[in-house]
Amino acid sequence: ALRERGLPTLPGAFVLPGQETARANSLASGVHNQVRFRIRVYLFVKFAGDALGAKAHDYLEELRAPLRAALLAWQPAGEG
Repeated sequence: ALRERGLPTLPGAFVLPGQETARANSLASGVHNQVRFRIRVYLFVKFAGDALGAKAHDYLEELRAPLRAALLAWQPAGEG
């Protein structure tokens, strides 16, 4: 899909759905059910400092904290 859309603005983060698991109902009425949903976050940067990209580690490290804060503050549309 990225190839069809062209190059994204960098740095960029892509949040994709991952594994979803549900536990059995914990109340006799069948009302309460716990669901665990995992996401995957891919962080893309453009860094031409070396052929293998190992030197980009420090650059990525600077982006992780703001990205984590944004993800933890996110709420679905219409919530809160």
